[in-house]
Amino acid sequence: MLTQDIQDQLSALIEPEKGELINLIHDIVSDVEIRKKLVPFYSKLKLLSSTQKDDFFNNIESFIHDKDIQSKLFQLQQVLAGLPILRRERLFRHFQLLSTDQELDNIFWELSAVRTDPKDNKLTREKVLDRIKRYTKASLKNYRKNTLSEFKPEVTQNMLIHVDFTGIGGEHDMPHYAIVWNVDPKRDNVLVIPTTSLKEDKKFYTHYFSVGKIDFLSEETVVMLDQTVSISHKRILSETFINPQGVRTAVTIDLHQEHRIKDGIRATYLDQKTLYWYLYNNFRKFIPEMENEEVQFNHLLRPFILVSNDPEKLVYSLIDQPHIHYQVFWRRSTVIATQRTQLLENWCYALGSHQRNPQTGVRGNVLTYRRDEVISAYSSMIAASDRS
Repeated sequence: MLTQDIQDQLSALIEPEKGELINLIHDIVSDVEIRKKLVPFYSKLKLLSSTQKDDFFNNIESFIHDKDIQSKLFQLQQVLAGLPILRRERLFRHFQLLSTDQELDNIFWELSAVRTDPKDNKLTREKVLDRIKRYTKASLKNYRKNTLSEFKPEVTQNMLIHVDFTGIGGEHDMPHYAIVWNVDPKRDNVLVIPTTSLKEDKKFYTHYFSVGKIDFLSEETVVMLDQTVSISHKRILSETFINPQGVRTAVTIDLHQEHRIKDGIRATYLDQKTLYWYLYNNFRKFIPEMENEEVQFNHLLRPFILVSNDPEKLVYSLIDQPHIHYQVFWRRSTVIATQRTQLLENWCYALGSHQRNPQTGVRGNVLTYRRDEVISAYSSMIAASDRS
């Protein structure tokens, strides 16, 4: 009965519509890949109950009447016909998954809405999709453990590791190096401090500073305490590096570098006052002259222990090295307070410079080094003091 109804509906179609439908059926019959798909489909159709078959043919009847559905299916057929067989197979599998998994279908629609951020051209659609792909890839990794049920790769505190970060917005993103700060071998979580390479033209702060060269690595490492984050072992790409002898080995920060990071944490998260803060806010009619500027410049953004202070000199030590004392001599300023303030800022926050690509703004070779600018700024500050 249903078949006769469909025949009646077909007879009611105008000739162009009949022609389009006949052409579609012809394409399906002549396409080997589609015929392969129809064989199991027909086998399943025979297993349906009478009611289910009625529903199926009612859907076909609806298709005959719904020009919008017809148009979309014709378009789909044209798209599929122009694709390689493997690509077509993959799309069929995607369709099967999306039609049976509502959650996956919802995610697909969310993904299809991803666009380049109109307020941030650097946050492109391609970058967002790449983040999602890397996140998924890391999630699919299997956990690995040793015979003691400890997570692998095995990492310890102070190790430098390579991590695949997948952040959004201002969060750290892309593969970068990081320092392991806290780890329990039997827990998946690893607390890491992301790092980056030294940029001569970027300011140092209590949360962003250089710890120098780590072990045999050739470049200075800058830590980013404000990006400290807990990661899964699944995100770790590598925990060893190739040394000058060509052997893969673990790399760790030394004790002085550990102390430097601890001081950064004290200043950033515990609000402990730095040496620079003290020099800035005290004895404002005096210019500070360092006993050893090259060494003590690296103390400016670190908390300190005040040993003594008088109009002649300041004596201090670092928190993790209380037995070593450093001196700062107070020299009467020959400039007004605002000029003194500017001289101090110029010294503490002196910057070098890089060549930059005029189109992209990407940094190139170093034009001036930070240290040279520091020396120049310090000389200018001392020149503004009375050393008689």
